[in-house]
Amino acid sequence: MTDRDKELYQLAIEIGFFMDSIAQQRKYSSTESCVSYMHSTVAQWKSEAAVFSAWRDSSWTRITPIIDSLQPTDPVPTISELVAILPGIVWP
Repeated sequence: MTDRDKELYQLAIEIGFFMDSIAQQRKYSSTESCVSYMHSTVAQWKSEAAVFSAWRDSSWTRITPIIDSLQPTDPVPTISELVAILPGIVWP
């Protein structure tokens, strides 16, 4: 793995941590925990999981093209730069 590959991998991890922090706003331990409530019989949890899942999809569809379009000489964006372009989440 090249240094650049390591840098991109680390960025993906940081994005994951950021997404976890958004799930934790509603007391879920992680992204996975929040999304696991998609089929809950508790309406509030099911709704939160659906909103979070849609937000996560929207976020990754903004981030992925940026990462995929990087040329070898392009600087790798910072986590702050990527977070700045993400949509806000509107919890139910």
